[in-house]
Amino acid sequence: GGKPDRGFRPDPAAKYTALSVTSDSERLLLLYGEAAPFPRRTIDTYALLDGHYLGSYLLPSPVVAIRVSGHSLVALALDPAPEILVWKW
Repeated sequence: GGKPDRGFRPDPAAKYTALSVTSDSERLLLLYGEAAPFPRRTIDTYALLDGHYLGSYLLPSPVVAIRVSGHSLVALALDPAPEILVWKW
C-alpha cells in the first residue's frame, strides 16, 4: 500500500493565489487576491474534515485580510481609508 493521506495537497487546477486564510471549527476560508475575477472580494470555503468545497461568498467591497471571530467574519479594508468590517454568519 501507499502512504496514508495526511492532509491537503495543492490542486493542479487552482488558478488564484490566496491573499488571506482563516478558519473556524468546521471550515477553512480563503480570500483571493488580484488574479481572481472579483479581486479581494471572493471567499471560498472548504470543510476542515476532508477539504471538500462548501461554497463561495462575494464581499460587497475589497478587503486585504479576513478572520473568523465567533459567529462573525471580520475583514480589514484599506480603501479609501483603513476600516474594520464585521459580518454576522
